[in-house]
Amino acid sequence: MAEKGAAASGGGGAALKDQGNEFFKAGNHLKAAALYTQAIKLEPNNPTLYSNRAAAFLHLVKLSKALADAEMTITLKPQWEKGYFRKGCILEAMERYDDAVAAFQVACSTTHRV
Repeated sequence: MAEKGAAASGGGGAALKDQGNEFFKAGNHLKAAALYTQAIKLEPNNPTLYSNRAAAFLHLVKLSKALADAEMTITLKPQWEKGYFRKGCILEAMERYDDAVAAFQVACSTTHRV
């Protein structure tokens, strides 16, 4: 109920993200991913939500979903190095090492622009 109330109050995406972050820190990556998914429904153009959900999916070893979210992060905010870093970590987990190195190189060469 608290999650629906947070969403209805207007600050839902941020509140759900914060809740997801708490579950992620506690090691409950499944609940974190679910909360990030709810937040994405409210804020579908927020790259941080996709990045966070990619990290949760990586911990859950849902690598295809994690990669899709990392790529969406990059699509939404191409100058943000974190999207490329997430992608590199996921590709490494997929044992796609050359692709992972390429993603990490882009992460290192990308400047953060707000």
